[in-house]
Amino acid sequence: PPASDDVLVLLHGFPHARAFWAPQLAALPTLLPGWRVVPPDLRGFGDTDARPPWSMDRYADDVAALLDHLGVARAAVAGLLMGGY
Repeated sequence: PPASDDVLVLLHGFPHARAFWAPQLAALPTLLPGWRVVPPDLRGFGDTDARPPWSMDRYADDVAALLDHLGVARAAVAGLLMGGY
């Protein structure tokens, strides 16, 4: 099936990973029917094998590259604090 034009990116905070969003991921199909939800592991967290250096710019570039790879032109973004960032 074609991908939905409605995309929500969920960004985890420090020191979590995409698994942090498990309860929300279970509820979102009911709350946002038809939306595509993308909860990436940011560089250095969860299932990534990325090595330093880490920075907010690299995190943003990684998410942009992921959305490009998925063919997503625009998305709503929700997230948590990354500590002191």
